[in-house]
Amino acid sequence: MVNDGLVKTLQRVKKRANVIRLIMLIFLVMSLMLLVFAIMDIQSISDNSMGNF
Repeated sequence: MVNDGLVKTLQRVKKRANVIRLIMLIFLVMSLMLLVFAIMDIQSISDNSMGNF
């Protein structure tokens, strides 16, 4: 009886861990994309300022 409850709890925790891992992965991808966009923006801005001078 006790073991059954423990197994169910572990399965629930595993599912939750998978969801958390998925969310973390999405956040990681989004932050990487933002970083790339920021770097591209900085490069284009510096190129424009170089052209003006």
